Amino acid sequence: MRRRWSWCTSIVGRRLKAVNVSLAGKRGAHVFRHSRAASLLSGGVSIKVIGDVLGHRSEQSTAVYLKLATAELRAVALDLPEVSR
Repeated sequence: MRRRWSWCTSIVGRRLKAVNVSLAGKRGAHVFRHSRAASLLSGGVSIKVIGDVLGHRSEQSTAVYLKLATAELRAVALDLPEVSR
């Protein structure tokens, strides 16, 4: 799997350089995974299903791709019961 992403990252990097696009933060093919995860989340898809699409075994792995999608995560979060003290 890593070899395939390396190849894809190389192609994306060359194309961005060819059109003089410089990105801050995440670059290359991994950006597509982050973007797809965020778009699924904004469409109301559960974290479990997003993880399945990305091929993850745990929700912790999927959470890495969604950590910046705070508003969308709040929208799909479960309500917690209030605790009286």
